[in-house]
Amino acid sequence: MNGAGASDLVLALVCAVVILTQRRARPGVALAAGLIGLAAAIGVLRFSGLVAMTGPNKFASLLSAVAAFPLLAFSLRYPASRVALHVGAAVRPLLVLVAAGVALNMAGVTAWGPALSLGSVLVMLATMAWRRQYVAALGALVLLGGMLATLAGRAGAVTGFNPVVMLHLGLATGLALLVAGTARARTATAN
Repeated sequence: MNGAGASDLVLALVCAVVILTQRRARPGVALAAGLIGLAAAIGVLRFSGLVAMTGPNKFASLLSAVAAFPLLAFSLRYPASRVALHVGAAVRPLLVLVAAGVALNMAGVTAWGPALSLGSVLVMLATMAWRRQYVAALGALVLLGGMLATLAGRAGAVTGFNPVVMLHLGLATGLALLVAGTARARTATAN
């Protein structure tokens, strides 16, 4: 297994923990983590030498960008909403986002996924900073840093690191901090 596969494994494990810990209290967050984790799990297979997984991994990554990140941002921005608290309510916008994302990608609008995921992370960052949830804001910053480092690496602006590994590790660390920071704030508010 190469570095990209190992970092995808770390991301898949973080997503599994988020799903297990958030599925009852925050199904919107758990569902978003599930989509990200699906892409990561397929990525482990892809980067472990199963070349046939390249297409499924790219498709699952597209779904993650166009649907999981907006769902995560909405669920964290509006934690008392039906979308954040009920699986059925979370699935409906998720399906619309998936359909729109796939249609736009097929039409050649490939920048839609990265733009939507970056926009979602900026919403998370602004929300957590405004609420003074600093651990969660740090998580959003790490997510943003991983995404920007990946874009810079792919553009050739930065050398010396694997942009895929940076993305996976940034997503894993950022997601863990976001969930931990917002869960801690939910617990403090409930008491």
